[in-house]
Amino acid sequence: MGDHVVLGFNYCQHCETCLAGFPGNCIHTAQYNFGALRPDGSSPLSDGHGAIAGSFFGQSSFATHTNVSEHLAVKVPKDLALDVLAPLGCGVMTGVGTVFNVLRPKPGSTIAIFGAGGVGLSALLAARLSGCSAMILIDVLKSRLAKSLALGASHAVDGSGANAVELIREITQGRGVDFAIDAVGKPEVFRAMLDSLTVRGHGALVGAPIPGQEVSLDLSQSLGAGRRVSMVLEGDAHPQLLIPQMAALMSSGALPVDKLITRYPFGEINRALADSLSGDAVKPVLIFP
Repeated sequence: MGDHVVLGFNYCQHCETCLAGFPGNCIHTAQYNFGALRPDGSSPLSDGHGAIAGSFFGQSSFATHTNVSEHLAVKVPKDLALDVLAPLGCGVMTGVGTVFNVLRPKPGSTIAIFGAGGVGLSALLAARLSGCSAMILIDVLKSRLAKSLALGASHAVDGSGANAVELIREITQGRGVDFAIDAVGKPEVFRAMLDSLTVRGHGALVGAPIPGQEVSLDLSQSLGAGRRVSMVLEGDAHPQLLIPQMAALMSSGALPVDKLITRYPFGEINRALADSLSGDAVKPVLIFP
């Protein structure tokens, strides 16, 4: 057996943003990751009936073999199980990268994370490593809130009832948080994330909103507070840099991604999807026979 690798997202390597070190914002992102075919219109997969549209994220999905561009494959240590490493290529990279690369909290900082799914809980693990003090997770599912507390969150707020912003300000003695992440991507959550920030706080949108959604802001209040907002894809990370760093942290036990994972035999893919939608599973991983 050769090298063990994790597959990241696809990018052209040649545009201005790729060359600047931000492949998540590649100007060809839609074509390279969601076009179903290679950029030249060909497909890496076929059967007896012809080509199969199988180039999601440049790597296909739900297959025992795949054909990818070399730069998508990131070498990882062989002493770590591949089923634990598999989620590093997207959701975990987004959460960890947003904290490490974009927000960069100093020890003692406070952070609120809206959405305790795979991305939000990965961000929580990174916030713990960064030395954040108050780490507030907001979600509408009790199982996800319980999971966040088990992973080290200092507070878990039920976003389905009481005003989450008011509770965050109570926790922070009226100050608000230094950093916040919207891992949901809904206008009302984005607005709550901004409103939870302290003066000169920094928020990041990482949840993918439905196209066409808009949000209203009090521009005068936002300007006076000096708040910053970053729109973040894939954690502003370069997969060839961040994935090995995360693997090293996993080897040392500092980044327990395994606690996010629920394994399913491939034949139970529908149950994996249902558990993901219900919140029973944070990061389903399918195991082939």
